[in-house]
Amino acid sequence: MYIPKIPVVDYAVGRSEQLLSETIRKIKDLNEDAQLKAFQADLSSVESIIKFKDSLRQWLLDSNLHCSVQILINNAGILATSPRVTAEGYDQMIGTNYVGAFVLTKLLLPLLENSPVSSKIVNVTSFTHRAVTNLQVDEGTVSGKKFLSSKHYPYAQVYEYSKRKRHILDELVQATLYL
Repeated sequence: MYIPKIPVVDYAVGRSEQLLSETIRKIKDLNEDAQLKAFQADLSSVESIIKFKDSLRQWLLDSNLHCSVQILINNAGILATSPRVTAEGYDQMIGTNYVGAFVLTKLLLPLLENSPVSSKIVNVTSFTHRAVTNLQVDEGTVSGKKFLSSKHYPYAQVYEYSKRKRHILDELVQATLYL
């Protein structure tokens, strides 16, 4: 079996330029030969995710690298104790923990499918998704708007819902890719 030899470059994506720089430095301290590229993106913003995807694609083309992604690890998440709204009108926790992962996965699917080797998607969640036993599927719950109007922001419940939705995303991606 022939396995093509392709250059491996790891991409770090995050909101904070400072934290990205620290992460790159720590990885380089452990492995000075690591090929790394940092991209700044806010996963609570669909616009920012689209800009990241465009930047990544352009960087791959400009670098003469194969225009593909071999592994996507959706690990971003927040636990907000007060209500915040994204530019798109989602509860920020749901926007970051679920909508952002969904949009990023959807936008990167062509690059994952273009990989010359088997590609993988890993959705990191937490055990808290198990606490959701009666997931409501309506606009208010999916967007988080239902929670924003609560007298006391139920942050634990919103976090649990956002993690359950990411778990469902994982199941949907698996079903879509393995039909």
